[in-house]
Amino acid sequence: MLGRTGAGKYLATIACALLCAACGGGASAPLPLSDGGTLTKGRALFYVEPISGLCTNLSIDIAQKGATGFTTIKQASVHYGMLTATKIASVDLDPGTYEIIAAACVRSDYATARITGVTNNDGAFLKPATIRESLGSFSVAAGEVVMIGNLQFINKLGDATKTEGIMLVEDIPEKRLADLRSSSPDLAARTVKRHAVPTYTDAELAAIETRLTEGNSYGWAKLERALLLNSIRTARSRVSASR
Repeated sequence: MLGRTGAGKYLATIACALLCAACGGGASAPLPLSDGGTLTKGRALFYVEPISGLCTNLSIDIAQKGATGFTTIKQASVHYGMLTATKIASVDLDPGTYEIIAAACVRSDYATARITGVTNNDGAFLKPATIRESLGSFSVAAGEVVMIGNLQFINKLGDATKTEGIMLVEDIPEKRLADLRSSSPDLAARTVKRHAVPTYTDAELAAIETRLTEGNSYGWAKLERALLLNSIRTARSRVSASR
């Protein structure tokens, strides 16, 4: 997971269950309504398939960028515990464009590892103003339910003392989508797929792929490396196809 040694420290596995600053698992709540019965907010749905069990809680900083830098709008939490695990994560937001600027994993030993966008000065306790590039962006419109994807956060250097990383975006597994259709059919019926747009470059992906290919790992770390390499190569193929 975030900040681990070995191949795993390249990896920040993210996931999301029912998301809002204080939400746990369960079915999605109804979208908020204005006095006139019109949907005034949008909802972003996402998930991240956990590759290992080291992360017990994960939070994602969602921000908007202004003239003086990023302002955090919400911090969405994901829980991985057996009884509190989230299935599909969600966060309700005013219409607009949002940036994902950081992800933080709390492990079972209460240690915290963090992945951020490009920073002015890397450190353990970063404020939004010190981040000058986000990990990716997405948008929501009033009354819209958007599936922004399966998110994965990776440390650029594989160094637990550094926080800068990238965010991969993939399709949410069909099993999760089927669960959403079963538990919240009305919500699923109105959901549109519009993945978050990551900010990584092919050069960054290539450098991570090289480190993973040259690294040595065993057991779960070896499996994590193989899965991560597959995600990196898929992302690189998308970059090439978009040129």
